[in-house]
Amino acid sequence: MQNPMSQVNQAVRRGGWKAALGALAILATTAGTALAEPGASGPEVIPAVVPTHPYGLTYAEWLAKWWQWSLSFPVSADPENATASFSANQFGPVWFMPAPLGGGTVTRTGSVPEGVALFLPILTFEADNTGCPTYSDLTAAQLTAEAEGGWSAVAETSCTIDGVAVPGLENPTNSDFVVITPPFAYKLASHDNVVANYPGFEEETCIPDGTTVYPTVAEGACVMIAPLSVGKHTIHIVAAVPAYSVSYDVTFDLTVTPAPRFP
Repeated sequence: MQNPMSQVNQAVRRGGWKAALGALAILATTAGTALAEPGASGPEVIPAVVPTHPYGLTYAEWLAKWWQWSLSFPVSADPENATASFSANQFGPVWFMPAPLGGGTVTRTGSVPEGVALFLPILTFEADNTGCPTYSDLTAAQLTAEAEGGWSAVAETSCTIDGVAVPGLENPTNSDFVVITPPFAYKLASHDNVVANYPGFEEETCIPDGTTVYPTVAEGACVMIAPLSVGKHTIHIVAAVPAYSVSYDVTFDLTVTPAPRFP
């Protein structure tokens, strides 16, 4: 989408805003990176500033991977509209949490296995050149400028985990947790792709299944949080863009299931 703000009220993936539900993440740090102590000032959160590379990637690189995951589903089997489980297309030590579409006040429930890392974009949007009937031809630099300009309208981002606030999200226009990705490519599903088939985004129906889109740039407020103990936990996120009548108040009831034990 040429203008990431033009579909802001759709609250869908491309060219629009989207809240991403909170998550947990195993801490992995480079040498010398300072982390919060458990139970001290709040949840254990990996600092977003470079040179932090949780699981070998920067926050910005993880955000690009999150979008690639998010845009890979068909609408008929998408964890973000509850037609697939949270475990769909999740591999390796880091999982991504599905975001409910549409904004508003939402409660989601789900489970994750013990010890997996989960990545949290609280609010994120992306900009690319797809469009119907024709694509635009903006450069990666121009898409980056659009993303940066759009983010200036965000007024609020916050996250609490089991009632404890994640510090550093109070000012979304000047937060270390707000990152913008390098240019990346995403590939749509081979059938019922989310861009062409998500209700309310009819102007994108010409985008073929299986399309690979490049360049794409995304911006978002993101946090990685240490894994929680086995059992029940509550994550609550709030995000607001008053200028575009966009708001999210999402409660995530999470169950962390124990890993198999072998003698």
